[in-house]
Amino acid sequence: MISISIPADLRALRVVGFWIKGCLSYAGDNQESVIYQIELALQEICVNIVEHAYGSASGQARIQLEYSYENSTHKFIVADQGKPFNPADKPVVDTNDPTEGGYGLFIAESIFDSVEYHRTDTTNTWTLNMSHSMNAGA
Repeated sequence: MISISIPADLRALRVVGFWIKGCLSYAGDNQESVIYQIELALQEICVNIVEHAYGSASGQARIQLEYSYENSTHKFIVADQGKPFNPADKPVVDTNDPTEGGYGLFIAESIFDSVEYHRTDTTNTWTLNMSHSMNAGA
């Protein structure tokens, strides 16, 4: 497992892309299309955490990210202690009538095989899994 903790600040999210590249490189996956897709999806989840879970909260707010690769599956866990997410509030995306905003979770769910959310005590946890054999190509 490889983990990182970053401030819940939009400026700090730049680090996430470098961390993802490092994780996938460590696992032996250097396929640019896979890296791009994972980076896009995780950036969207993290932006949602900063904007919605923490909002205008400042101070010591953090986002924790963990990565592992086993059984041909990239697994990312993203956790925060912000406001809980209510799945009933998930925006309905109509790709025939595009609007600004509301696509973050839709993008993550389109890229990853599974995206799961749960809250335990004061912690929001997102678990994202992508099956990917490194020698199969993108």
